Amino acid sequence: MPTLDSELNIYRSGRVPIGRVLSLTLAFTLIELLVVIAVIAILAGILLPSLARAKAKGHRARCVSNLRQVGLAMLQWANEHGDKFPPQVEVIDGGTRTIPRAWESYQVLSNELVTPRILICPSDKVKKPAANFLRESRSFQYPTQQDAALSYFVGTHAYYQQGQTVLAGDRNITNNLGVLERCGPANLTDGAMSLDLEKSDRIQWTQPLHRNAGNILISDGSVLIMSQAKLPNQLVHDTGGGDPNGRNHVLVP
Repeated sequence: MPTLDSELNIYRSGRVPIGRVLSLTLAFTLIELLVVIAVIAILAGILLPSLARAKAKGHRARCVSNLRQVGLAMLQWANEHGDKFPPQVEVIDGGTRTIPRAWESYQVLSNELVTPRILICPSDKVKKPAANFLRESRSFQYPTQQDAALSYFVGTHAYYQQGQTVLAGDRNITNNLGVLERCGPANLTDGAMSLDLEKSDRIQWTQPLHRNAGNILISDGSVLIMSQAKLPNQLVHDTGGGDPNGRNHVLVP
């Protein structure tokens, strides 16, 4: 049986058996591997939340850009339709008055928007972009697309001359009432969601898209990045709308 002195003499002589060398080398490599894995795990725990926040910020910036393009299209369309937006222009004149479906107010903008892909928020994991505005499979007006290819609501109380009125915005908005109602400016007997702060004090952004926040396009073409705290300040009664309910309304896809 080898003694301690005999083992030391073997190592001092340089004649270490190959099996022992491999054993020592493998043991050392395993320790190094465990250390590397531990370091990677620590770095991942630190960096992944930051990367997720950066990705979400990038998605929101693209969403703002999409809504700005929608705003330009809306304003251009209104210039050709008596300074009115689609929900307040009669169908016979190319608008969507009396139509409670949000997607149709964007379909009439097909010439101005060019592509329906900008109607999808990058953070929206439910809605999928349509290929085009044509009458064919996977087009925006195809039955399986329409509101399923739209991330943004449209406001029915937006006025060209009143720049702060709500024109469009992220679909993750709710009044927590669970009912739809009539709307005077769009001449709707049903289908509009009220954003009346006097009727509901629980108008808010929901979790999808921007984590309890959202973007709102107003009728001067600006896009407002709205936190939950700022949202009520933008939802004011419109005194010139002619709506007997006296409320802001939106059509949510």
